[in-house]
Amino acid sequence: MKHISLHCATILLAGSVWLCISALTATAQRRTIDSLLEELHRRMLTQQEFVAILNNLSFVYNPYKADSALFYAEQALRIAERAQYTQGVADACRNLGFAYQRIGKLADATKYYLRAVPLFEKLNDTLGLANVWNGLGICYFEQGDYENALHFYQRAESMFLSIRRLDRYAAALSNIGYTYLQLGNINLAKFYAEKALALAERHNVPIIQIFALSHLGDIARRQKKYDESERWFQKGLELVRVTPANTVATSRLYYLLGFLYTDIGRFDEARQFLDSSLALSMRGNMRFRIKDAYEGYRHLYETTKNYELAYKYQSLAALYKDSLFNQESARQIAAMQRELESREKEAQIALLEKDNEVQQVTRNALLGIVAVVVIAIIFVGRAYFNIRAVNRQLALQNEQILEQRAKLEQQTNEITAINEELERKNRHLLELNEEKSQFMRIAAHDLKNPLTGISGLSEYLMIQGKQLSQEEITLLAERIHAMSQRMFQLVKNLLDVNAIESGNITLERVPVDIIPIVETSVQSYMNAAKAKNITLSLCVIGKPSAHGEFQLCAMADEQAVYQIIDNLVSNAVKYTIPGKRVSVRVLREDFLHRTNNTEQCDHSFIRMEVHDEGPGLTPQDKALLFGKFVRLSARPTGGEDSTGLGLSIVKQLVEMMQGQVWCESEYGAGATFIVRLPSAEPAYEYNI
Repeated sequence: MKHISLHCATILLAGSVWLCISALTATAQRRTIDSLLEELHRRMLTQQEFVAILNNLSFVYNPYKADSALFYAEQALRIAERAQYTQGVADACRNLGFAYQRIGKLADATKYYLRAVPLFEKLNDTLGLANVWNGLGICYFEQGDYENALHFYQRAESMFLSIRRLDRYAAALSNIGYTYLQLGNINLAKFYAEKALALAERHNVPIIQIFALSHLGDIARRQKKYDESERWFQKGLELVRVTPANTVATSRLYYLLGFLYTDIGRFDEARQFLDSSLALSMRGNMRFRIKDAYEGYRHLYETTKNYELAYKYQSLAALYKDSLFNQESARQIAAMQRELESREKEAQIALLEKDNEVQQVTRNALLGIVAVVVIAIIFVGRAYFNIRAVNRQLALQNEQILEQRAKLEQQTNEITAINEELERKNRHLLELNEEKSQFMRIAAHDLKNPLTGISGLSEYLMIQGKQLSQEEITLLAERIHAMSQRMFQLVKNLLDVNAIESGNITLERVPVDIIPIVETSVQSYMNAAKAKNITLSLCVIGKPSAHGEFQLCAMADEQAVYQIIDNLVSNAVKYTIPGKRVSVRVLREDFLHRTNNTEQCDHSFIRMEVHDEGPGLTPQDKALLFGKFVRLSARPTGGEDSTGLGLSIVKQLVEMMQGQVWCESEYGAGATFIVRLPSAEPAYEYNI
């Protein structure tokens, strides 16, 4: 058994000095740390025991003093690496991620989190892995990448629930709620914050209660429900007074109170809370919270029209933001994210390679059978002609040889044709296999999250159903329904693509009035647009028909037209920035030529345009736009999902109806998708 060395004793002495310098104010935490330091004085500790105590010290220090947490985690990592102690290395990497995240060094935090992932997976440590996913979610949240943050928070949520760690499950719910608040989804933000608060109260987790109360107060403030907001914040302050201080939770509560009191004109109280938030953040070296406090000062002085101080604090906030979000850090994090995605794909690649090996064996066996058949045919043919040659008269021998040669040449040509056909079919099988694999990857990836969510929520309903209100049950049912609709839409798109490409869809091109189809589709997305504060409008340009009715008829299949416009309007709402516009326009487009005093219409089209005010398309996006399974640079602005199949289906349906579809877009200035279908209305003349 290995015991602590002279180097370990040196760490013990340095740790004791560190503790004296940065003593905690909370009695319970001090007792915990004193107890751990007393254990370090034992002379018969193994290296694994010593590493475990150092990691525990780092974990306890983390919410209060990140510098102390860094010190102990670094010592634990060095000793665990020398001892080849996998659990110790994994825990130390997780603790280093926590500490670097606290002080705003997100690239370092992400590096250690990602290093911990394969170690926890190897150890089958679900709790450790879930804590890492939660930490990565915080890293992406602090960068403003709320979609990736939500992705990692939801991974952590399902893992915490699977191992019944309801205290950590409550923390993940709180994080998910605050992320939805930044995405502008007030209803989901409030649902998750209230759910996190109820769980934290039931399991006595004061820190999560403070976070959840802060989030509920901020939600009410943004809705201008100031009395309700103050009640939530006051409950949080009461907990802070009776609970050992967590600097992260407390500093967030204080600066959000600064925003509230600024909004309602209680400026002295606002300044006091911002001062307290800044002092806590400075003491804990929490640079994100320092930036937030400076933003609070800017809001305060801008509201009180002290523009000189407002500018000063805006500059300080910008300075901290620049120090946190430099390009090199962003590149490092992006590279590490790609590495994580690459690791996750390795398992899928291994399965694909095994599948390919099986297919290769099958293909070789088939070629072997063909070769045996060919050889058998040749030998049988030769034997047959040899028997005939023996029985024939010598005078016909020449003719028989020529005839045999002709037949052999014909057989050779036939065999060559068979081989070419086999090669063509093999290539087609490989293409089908690749497409099948792609279908499976898409289905596995896009169905996994909603299935996990449905499983978790339904399990929660079974466990907690009798204690939930009708409103909570309705919200859970709505979320389960939304997840099932996502799964249904994915499966529907996959089936549509398969049906189109296999020729199982036949479109009936008849005169169809486009106007009611477009009106129905636009109306069906009004609620989705309203939820994102998007203005959705329809404009129809044309003239009444000879019967006085207002129509725009195209030669088309009615169901295909509905599917086309439905896809385009859905995408426009999905990618448009909240508060912007989506406009749909339908008109007749005539192509004319002039003859004497008239303009003759050669041909005409019904033109449908869907314009959004989203991020627009890059040149790379335009090159890939209508491909299958394509994921473009733009991301849905409300956390919605995308299968990458919708535009491919649109293009194939339009072309099956002898129409055209294209997109006009400048990056950063939205996009306009245009569909042109042949008109069913007769040509006419204009008098000049």
